[in-house]
Amino acid sequence: RSTGEAMGISPDFAMAFAKSQKAAGSPLPLEGTVLASIADIDKDAFVEPIRLLAAEGFRIFATPGTARFLTTEGVRSETVHLVTEGRPNGADLIVNGEIDLVINTYHSAATRRDEHSIRPLAISRGIPLITTAPAALAAAQAIEQSRRTPVQVRALQDYHAGLAASV
Repeated sequence: RSTGEAMGISPDFAMAFAKSQKAAGSPLPLEGTVLASIADIDKDAFVEPIRLLAAEGFRIFATPGTARFLTTEGVRSETVHLVTEGRPNGADLIVNGEIDLVINTYHSAATRRDEHSIRPLAISRGIPLITTAPAALAAAQAIEQSRRTPVQVRALQDYHAGLAASV
């Protein structure tokens, strides 16, 4: 029998998202370190997911502007240089195996240069890369849910039978 485990199927959205990430070859970490480098225009939308990750015990590294913003929002983070500003920077942390999840957006030439270093490194090392606020919130909720509830695996036939019975 086929299972729905790796297909992103669940009655609960957070668990479905966690399963979908696993199926896509980019399983979400349940602990570790996040690298956050968020463009100014996006910062407000990313506060809640980063706050949730910090509450779940993740260590947050953030580029200078993101770290300052998170501090004003009451979210503790550690500052790391932009790639173009020196070392240690986000790319160094990824290469050293210190990052488990990357949250990155860009809207300017300076942040684009950083993005060109960070994103390919994350992808090549199998580190989940989040680039939108809705995905960041879904990932944070999926991590929270996965830490509290074991993954429920059901055969596709069982899902289908449940759907047929409700029609």
